Amino acid sequence: MTLNSTAGLLKRARRLHSKHQRDRLDQFLVEGPQAVKTALEARAKIQGLLISEANQEKMKSYIDGSIPFEIVTEADLLEVCNTVTPQGIVAICESIDRQISDLQNSNPLLMVYLDQVRDPGNVGAIIRVADAVGASAVLASKGTVDIHNDKVVRSSTGSIFNIDIVQDLSVDDLKVFAKNQEMQILVTSADGQLNLLDADRDLIKPTIWVIGNEASGVNPEIAKIADHSVSIPIFGRAESLNAATAAAVCLYASTRCQRALKG
Repeated sequence: MTLNSTAGLLKRARRLHSKHQRDRLDQFLVEGPQAVKTALEARAKIQGLLISEANQEKMKSYIDGSIPFEIVTEADLLEVCNTVTPQGIVAICESIDRQISDLQNSNPLLMVYLDQVRDPGNVGAIIRVADAVGASAVLASKGTVDIHNDKVVRSSTGSIFNIDIVQDLSVDDLKVFAKNQEMQILVTSADGQLNLLDADRDLIKPTIWVIGNEASGVNPEIAKIADHSVSIPIFGRAESLNAATAAAVCLYASTRCQRALKG
């Protein structure tokens, strides 16, 4: 493996911790062998790779001759990854934003809409579980954390490349899209009209689940257009579930009902 020091990749990677620079360059960072492998398998547009000196031999399989790369020190990779234990490789990828028009006429059965979900770990985990259940897309409102944030990407463990994601979708656009696709909108609420455990008849329908802000819950404007509010029963002493856990429970509940209907 030879050093390609002309690409200036390390300098560029350092800039990509800033949302302003990610938006300006239309690029973001992907950390770790599994996430980079998923990006390659998904044919993501990878602009370059940073590989630590200690992992040159181990990461040979990620170099196909067409992707620029740099060998960097452990200290440099630590700075770029912003984690305690970097995993030896970082990719610089082109941003993967989709438009809601890309999803028209796709006959989706299941999606999730993130309503100003601010915690990057929650957003990454929700993307991962949406991928796991085979959902068609993740939709996000303005005010939801940028999906290209390094913590979101890391928490998704590569799922960000496996599922369509639309950012900055307004309530009006959500309403129109749901109507055009004949999908119901369900919101989670502590005092919901339906109990999740008794809602199988409703869960078989094509559904967009809305997961609200960690502190304030679902936007009242979305609650107004929702077909139903749904409560997740808690039998122990926990006060509530966090956004990612609530999303996982709801998405798997819908998936179970929809798959049972298919037989």
